Amino acid sequence: MESNDVPHQSGRDTYMVIVILTVVGLPLFVFFNIITMGLFLYLALGGLALAGLGAVNYFLWGRSFTRKTAWEREEAEFLNDDQTAP
Repeated sequence: MESNDVPHQSGRDTYMVIVILTVVGLPLFVFFNIITMGLFLYLALGGLALAGLGAVNYFLWGRSFTRKTAWEREEAEFLNDDQTAP
């Protein structure tokens, strides 16, 4: 699928996501914090820290690995295209 085929996302979609997250997400976050006596906040911070470590790992190692093996992907795509052609 080429990038020209992807439909453009309207500003209304983005606005609705922000509104729903604010109206539903914020009260749920407060509710879960009250129910768990603050433990939910620590779990959320732990999840964010884990996501941050994943991002650091990608930028330090995964991105360079992807660039180093780009020729292998191109070769595999070429072989796949060659086999499917009549």
